[in-house]
Amino acid sequence: SKAIWWSVGWIATDEKRCAAFSRIVRNTIIRAPP
Repeated sequence: SKAIWWSVGWIATDEKRCAAFSRIVRNTIIRAPP
């Protein structure tokens, strides 16, 4: 059961990391000239 909680926590952390990363990418693309 410890492994299940560990993977749940890892997935949640990875989701937050992906959201932050995509936000940075979006801001960079918006600021960058075409």
